[in-house]
Amino acid sequence: MSEALHYELKNSIAWIRMDDGKLNLLGSPLMRGLQELLGRAAAEASAAVLIGRPGAFSAGLNLKEVRELRGAQLVEFQKLFSTTVFRLFTFPKPLVAAVSGHAIAGGAIFAMACDRRLAARGAFKLGLNEVPIGVSFPHFILDMARSVYTPQYLERAVLHGELTDPDTAREWGLIHEVTAAEELEAAAARQAEELAKLPHEPYWRAKEYLRRKTFGREFSAVLAEFESFAFFQSSH
Repeated sequence: MSEALHYELKNSIAWIRMDDGKLNLLGSPLMRGLQELLGRAAAEASAAVLIGRPGAFSAGLNLKEVRELRGAQLVEFQKLFSTTVFRLFTFPKPLVAAVSGHAIAGGAIFAMACDRRLAARGAFKLGLNEVPIGVSFPHFILDMARSVYTPQYLERAVLHGELTDPDTAREWGLIHEVTAAEELEAAAARQAEELAKLPHEPYWRAKEYLRRKTFGREFSAVLAEFESFAFFQSSH
């Protein structure tokens, strides 16, 4: 298990905390560990909260690790990221993101994959800057973005890669609620506890249907895309 991950079950809510002491960059150990904790939370909790450290939810993929990968290793890394996002988006219980700071690129995608998204107010940047840095979006993530962002801001968010402050991210649809940083955890707990009261089986049946509609295809077809899609391509 990655040392950057911490798990606590409290009042039937699973708290999954990302804290590497820095920017919570998404590397292989963290993503594998997160998948393990999502499985644990699905089995023993009524809802879950994914939270970062003060000032940083996640600044995206660990590009230092990415640059050292070649061939099959790079493909496996891309599959690991895609699978982790898919696991978040199809988590069978209510899932709340407590965006505690910067949420950029992969970090914003992790937040986007959650059912309810709260953010701390502050001088933080949130958004999808993949296109400006030369990274291609998997199609299923574009499907997710289309379902999350307000239509009038979708192209600015995805094509232009504009990063915004938390209040603007709420206006654009990425965030549902912005709160003072010191109140974020309590607000996330309230949201998770309210959602946890909903009957689990009807919740998952409805969520599964909506997720399929978001993708416009079966989950198996989405998973098959992970085998061949390349994020890191030449921009020329």
